[in-house]
Amino acid sequence: MPDLRAQFVVLKTSIADWITWAKAVTGELTILVKQKQIALETPLDCIVDTSRTSEVDQIVVEINALVTTHNQKRTQIDREKRTAKEAIEKHQAASFYLNNNIPARESAVQTATDKISKSEGLLTNIAGKKSEIEAQIQEQSVAAQKINETVQFLLPDNNISVAEIVGGSFEFRRDALPANNLSEGEKTAVTFAYFLATLENNGASLNQTIVFLDDPISSLDSNHIYAIYALITRQLEPCLQVFVSTHNGELYTLLKDHWFQARQQFTNNPDACSYYTRRYLDSTSHRWHSVLEDTPVLLRKYKSEYQFIFDQLHKFSSAQLPSPHEAYTAPNLLRKLLEAYLGFQKPCVSKWSMKLDLLFDTEIDRTEIQKFADDASHLQGLNRALQQPDFVSNAQSNVRKVIQALKAKDLPHYTSMCTVIGVTP
Repeated sequence: MPDLRAQFVVLKTSIADWITWAKAVTGELTILVKQKQIALETPLDCIVDTSRTSEVDQIVVEINALVTTHNQKRTQIDREKRTAKEAIEKHQAASFYLNNNIPARESAVQTATDKISKSEGLLTNIAGKKSEIEAQIQEQSVAAQKINETVQFLLPDNNISVAEIVGGSFEFRRDALPANNLSEGEKTAVTFAYFLATLENNGASLNQTIVFLDDPISSLDSNHIYAIYALITRQLEPCLQVFVSTHNGELYTLLKDHWFQARQQFTNNPDACSYYTRRYLDSTSHRWHSVLEDTPVLLRKYKSEYQFIFDQLHKFSSAQLPSPHEAYTAPNLLRKLLEAYLGFQKPCVSKWSMKLDLLFDTEIDRTEIQKFADDASHLQGLNRALQQPDFVSNAQSNVRKVIQALKAKDLPHYTSMCTVIGVTP
């Protein structure tokens, strides 16, 4: 603003004068400091005049006040300009409205708009019916495509595919012909693929869907475990809730590492829980029962079930009153333990029972353990399924033989395993 320029020039000169003074004082103080560095123990008098140090504060206050006054005047001028401009614009708009008969034209536009709205309504109805028909066609096509993609992912080396047929159904084909005599693994794969494809049928949303998978790896070999794991953790991740029950230790380990906080005191986390189904024979009623329990710490803590199996067998071998349940499950657990241990010790031999010489010196002991672990792990006929097996009575002695043999033949391993399960070797 012109009337403020003279005052600004005075303040600007004051600032420049003060800066000149400040530089001179700074130079004098610098010389004193260098002299002090040379003679640290010699007292020096500071004869520099620093009395004008605070002048700059007042000058800055006055400049800020001048700037505020300038801005206020400038704002007032802008406000008056805007008011004048608005008045002119309103006058021009009113003149145009009256001179060009805008009301009549607006009425004509409204009539045309109403006709357009009716036409658009008819077009919308037609488009809706068209979309319904296309959606039905697309749904079948998309479902078939999704099933094919999943089947190819699970069975990359098979030539199984899904094709649409008349009536909205699907047909599984092998080399363009109806697929007959599917293997159990192929049946599991195509069933799982169909299940995943139908989760979002009829507009269903995964984030509102609860999914239960009962042993999805059943009948599939170990090559498919990672594929099933990937589908569960990626495709079903958005679901409201996912339940997975499995007998497969490898799949359990993969899911545990993904969903379960194994490193945080081995406890369930807020979004995922792990449980263990225990089946036992009631000694009084002689009936089988199943209970859902919190997963044992050893299964939570370790990726391998080997430690857990050793813990169960060790407890059974030293139990004063072993339960029928422990005796009944002992052969299966014992075979798993021996297959794992002997497999690492002697990988050059394929059959686990041919490696028992690593633990037992006599053929009699080796034969007894082999028959107990093999035969008692399977029903062997209808009679076996209808009565309490004979092996229950001597199950503990056979398990104890293996535990003692492991201690005698491989003390470092036995001691390490006892340390893992928290018992004295």
